Amino acid sequence: RIYGINDSIYSRLKPYISIAAKAPSESQRQTAKKKYSDGKKTGKTAKSAYEPKELLIVELNSADSAQLVALRGIGNVLARRIIAYREMLGGYHSVEQLREIRNLSPETYANLFPQFTIDTARIVKIDLNNFKYKQLSGHPYMSVAQLNSIMNYKKLMGNFRAVNDLLQYKLVDTLTYEKISPYLEVR
Repeated sequence: RIYGINDSIYSRLKPYISIAAKAPSESQRQTAKKKYSDGKKTGKTAKSAYEPKELLIVELNSADSAQLVALRGIGNVLARRIIAYREMLGGYHSVEQLREIRNLSPETYANLFPQFTIDTARIVKIDLNNFKYKQLSGHPYMSVAQLNSIMNYKKLMGNFRAVNDLLQYKLVDTLTYEKISPYLEVR
């Protein structure tokens, strides 16, 4: 039991948790200390030049650049990219979307994954029946051809009854629908 870790966070972190069956003995701890000593006969252990930052958990849709830079593995450039992509999307609906950020290595993603939570209530939704062309044309999941299909459907058929009309009337393919549907609504 860890204070502040609820069941949903635990289920995401579980694959990365490894608990030893038995704690190391005192002699094993002393051996490890000697292995990393600074070489002086004082018996003191050397301090690492790199002290890893404390593992922090940040809500991805509300984090500012200072909060992101405080996380292990994120510098100023990556923080700006994460925020810029969040603004293009209208918010993240899944931590996995970080994989889509330019120049984010799989190793960095794997290290960052457990440090984020997502509040999907912060996603900016676009009303399919009342949107401006510019709102969807800048969305990374929507191509110009798909957007034109949606606009033509609206002109010919009127308003959408539900978001899944996009899929039903083949205005977008299944992959695009799965990606874009969290950002759309019908009022």
